[in-house]
Amino acid sequence: MTVFWIILVAVIILGIVILVVALRIRRSEPAGDNYQEALRALIDGRETEAIKRLRDTVMKDTDNVDAYIRLGRLMRQRGDAEKAAHIHQSLTVRPALKRSEELVIYDELVEDYLAMDRVEKSIGLLKELIKLSPKKLDYLRRLLAMLLTRKRTDEAAETLKQHKKLFSAKKETATWNAELARLQWEKGEDEKAADTLKQAQKLAKNHPYVFIVQIQHLAGKNDKTKARSLIDKFLKLYPEYADKVLGLTEQVYFDLGIYEKVVPLYEDLLKRYPDKYEVRLRLARLKAKEGAPDAAIELINEVLASCPGDMGFLLERTRLLLDQGNWEAARESFDKLSEQLVFMPSICASCGERLEATAWLCTSCGSPVCEP
Repeated sequence: MTVFWIILVAVIILGIVILVVALRIRRSEPAGDNYQEALRALIDGRETEAIKRLRDTVMKDTDNVDAYIRLGRLMRQRGDAEKAAHIHQSLTVRPALKRSEELVIYDELVEDYLAMDRVEKSIGLLKELIKLSPKKLDYLRRLLAMLLTRKRTDEAAETLKQHKKLFSAKKETATWNAELARLQWEKGEDEKAADTLKQAQKLAKNHPYVFIVQIQHLAGKNDKTKARSLIDKFLKLYPEYADKVLGLTEQVYFDLGIYEKVVPLYEDLLKRYPDKYEVRLRLARLKAKEGAPDAAIELINEVLASCPGDMGFLLERTRLLLDQGNWEAARESFDKLSEQLVFMPSICASCGERLEATAWLCTSCGSPVCEP
């Protein structure tokens, strides 16, 4: 019995020794190693481990600002924007921050506040970043996009006026002015919109997006004759951007009772720009409506000859063939499927937001969509 108790006590003591040694080894692990492992975990997508290691890092090395920034970012990405903002905000009071670190922290705070729907905080920070950052134009674009998305046109107008010299190209300033005018017209601020559009025209005469905004306005107020004149001028000057105004073109021509002129217009565009996807598709559908399904199918086959796997045109050809057989139920089904797959929306390359067909810049992040 005595031997048993001696062995039991020895085992317990050995276990305690092993535990103490393990804890000491863990505590003595350099903060730098933890930080490097956290970065590796981030790269590998092991977020839970990354958070744990980043927490360990900042507990041992409170000067590691980047670890705090990354930890806050992970918190936001996991849905805890409030905690992220708390982490990032706590860094702003540090006296020895580098300017580069300060700018990154403010940038993260903008995202934190947006995630919490605290728009005013985000706007205020963006205004500060425009003053502080060498990347002033990037932040100006984000600020303008945020204001215009929320139709805060007066603030956007003042911001444009205040920072217009930051734009290196007058064409971009003209684009922002045109977008502002479009929204002012939407809000019924006709006089302001007209003045803003004049500013855009002064900055870049015959700018494509200025044309588009004018056409939209004229079509909306039933001045179809002037709208048609501008459409024709636009297509003459910028045929490469025809896909931006196809919907407007068909609407205006239809309202003027000259819809039959759309087909020769599209045929001419397609001769010069055979790769224009939507022009070809719309022309094929118009041909089919005119009672020329064979001509419509031939337009589709021209593409399928070189791109046999194009799902959009495959579906369209199937629909046209079904039309020839008068299979109404099949046609309706394929119509719906075709509409979903063929007219795919444009997506901003910078932020991934869906773009309107007429967009010249992304109203979410402010990135230009087209040049000039």
